[in-house]
Amino acid sequence: MFLRKRGRRVLLLHSYRDGQGRVCQARLGHFLEVDEARRCLYEPAWREDFAGRFPGVKVDWARVTRQVGAIPENSPGPARPRPLKVRLDEALRTFLHLWARVEDADLAHQVADVLRDRLRLAERDDSDLEARQWRARARLEPRRTDFHDGAADEYIQTLESRAGELKTQGRLQEACQVLEEIAQSQPTFERRADYAAALQVLGRTEEAIAEYERISRKSAVRFYNLASIYCRDGRMDKALGNVMSAMLRDRHPAKALECQRAGRPPAHGLEYWDRFGHLWDPVGRWFVLGIYSQLLVRSRLNKAAEKRQIPRELVTGKARRLLLQRVLHWDPPKLRQMTARRKRSKTASHSEP
Repeated sequence: MFLRKRGRRVLLLHSYRDGQGRVCQARLGHFLEVDEARRCLYEPAWREDFAGRFPGVKVDWARVTRQVGAIPENSPGPARPRPLKVRLDEALRTFLHLWARVEDADLAHQVADVLRDRLRLAERDDSDLEARQWRARARLEPRRTDFHDGAADEYIQTLESRAGELKTQGRLQEACQVLEEIAQSQPTFERRADYAAALQVLGRTEEAIAEYERISRKSAVRFYNLASIYCRDGRMDKALGNVMSAMLRDRHPAKALECQRAGRPPAHGLEYWDRFGHLWDPVGRWFVLGIYSQLLVRSRLNKAAEKRQIPRELVTGKARRLLLQRVLHWDPPKLRQMTARRKRSKTASHSEP
């Protein structure tokens, strides 16, 4: 991390490689004054909070504090900002100067379409979510790459409302694009899961699998949703492995299915089915229920819970192949009939003289 002074502000910047040999810069935040930068950067509590918000950024605090100490103080008195009208006039003159140099007709039509679209949005009021989304993004810095500070909260909330509106209207392709923007802006596992689920609904399963696999392995949602894809594709061995991995992290969704089948209201796990239940067909739900109903699976889950450890695989080798066969031929009504016949035969044998 390093510092750079822009006007009265001090920017926090971080350099990284994009995987293709190019060096990029990400803006992690800024201070309004040099005094504020020195006060925060010398304070251990602020450094600890910064490390929690950006765990992947390694900071040489000694070098950073030397750098902030070498930054000259701002001139006394607040800088007088230029009026907005003056700035707009300058920007408009620059745009018209560049527009006069455009010789490509396709490029001219493309820019004109963008201008018409932006003017159309500018004329709408804030009740229109598309216009509100455009205004919220326009208020942010054009080259912003970090959306985790409070200034971007309005923009992210507007995007989420916009995605919900598009889903309600059945415009899934556009909703998927908005969810992609949310996942790229704030890549939490919940937002990645929502975007991957939208890809899955649109039939873009390979992209959905790649997006699910970017979610942390600590998340049960990653494995449950992957299992829903593999169940629909008939890849039941992969579905089995993902369901068992999901249950190791959270068995409540599977238990909720069992409670529903028995006619009991589930205490936990129903929130998963409310959010992602549309990804599962009846066969997939039956498959999850069949796995959770196996005594071997439950005993292994209980042992893992007692040890408070997550094993790499719940069931392996020959036991896994036998488990898959049992689940694929699992039929609770038939099992209940067999159990009832056995009980009747035992009762009859005891009643004979």
